[in-house]
Amino acid sequence: MLIRLLTKRFGVLSDRTVERINNLAVEQLEELGLALLDFANLEECDRYLDSLIN
Repeated sequence: MLIRLLTKRFGVLSDRTVERINNLAVEQLEELGLALLDFANLEECDRYLDSLIN
């Protein structure tokens, strides 16, 4: 569902972004679900994913 929301908001996601989202734990997906409301662009999403994964 998060991938669909991000795609609707920002357009086609890169394969890397989709893979990173698909590999998140449930808790991380919940955090991303809330955070995506604040993203102004896809780059902010990628930076957020960096912070979750690293």
